[in-house]
Amino acid sequence: MRKETLKRYLTGRFSKKELTHYYMPLMLSIIIICIVISYLSFPPELNYSIFERTISNLGSRDDSPYGWYFLSIGMISWGVLMIPLFLYYHRRIRQISKHGARTGTIFGFIGCIFVILIGFFTDDRSILIFGIEMRTIHVIIAIIGIGGIALGLMSYSIPIQVDHFSKRGHKQFNGKLVFLGYSLIYSGGIGAIIAEIIKEIQGINDFPGPGFLSFSFYEWIWMLTFYAFIAISCFFIPEEVKMLKDKQK
Repeated sequence: MRKETLKRYLTGRFSKKELTHYYMPLMLSIIIICIVISYLSFPPELNYSIFERTISNLGSRDDSPYGWYFLSIGMISWGVLMIPLFLYYHRRIRQISKHGARTGTIFGFIGCIFVILIGFFTDDRSILIFGIEMRTIHVIIAIIGIGGIALGLMSYSIPIQVDHFSKRGHKQFNGKLVFLGYSLIYSGGIGAIIAEIIKEIQGINDFPGPGFLSFSFYEWIWMLTFYAFIAISCFFIPEEVKMLKDKQK
C-alpha cells in the first residue's frame, strides 16, 4: 500500500467504494474473527453460553488464559479502525450541521479511546489496580467506550433526519437503509431495558438473569446489531453530501 493511500485511509478520506468494498469488510472481519477465535479458545469445561456469560468473559485472563488475547486484539482493532470511519462520517454530516457532526464525532472519539482501553483492562477479579479489581475498571471503561460510540452514531441521526424531513434538505440519504440501521441499533438496547424491567417486577436478582431475560444474551444481540449498523451506515451515507438549501450560496 502506498504511503499516500495509507494516509488517506488513516484520515478517513477513502471513497465510498473503498469504504464499502475494502475498509468496512476488513474492519468487521478482524473483529468477528477475533471474537470467534476467543470463543473457540474458551475452556470447554467452563461451558460458555451467551445466556450465562458476557462477551467480556471471553477476554478474561482468569477464565480463558489463551483466548483473552484475541478478544483484546479485536477490541483494540475496533477502537483504532473506527477513528477513520468517524472522520469519514464527520466530513459528510458537517455539510448539514457542523454542530451535529462535531457532537457525534467527539462522542465517537471518546468511545474509540475507551474501546481501545478495553483491550488492556480485562474482565478479571484476580488482578488489582490500586486495590480495585480490574473487572470493576473494565466495566466502567466498557460502558464509556461502547456508550460513546453509540452516542456518536446516534447524534449523526439528527442531521440526517433534518436533511430527510426538512424543506431545506435534499433527501440525500437512503431512507430505507437509515430506518433499518437505526432500528437495529435501538432494538438491542430496548430489548435489554425491557428485560431488566421484567426482572425487577418479578424480583429476579441473579446476574445475568434466566433465559431470554439474560443481560448477557441482549449484550450479544446488541453487539451484533451494532456491527450490522456500521455495515449498513457505510451504504446509506452518500459519497458527496450537499449543504442545506438555506446555507448554499
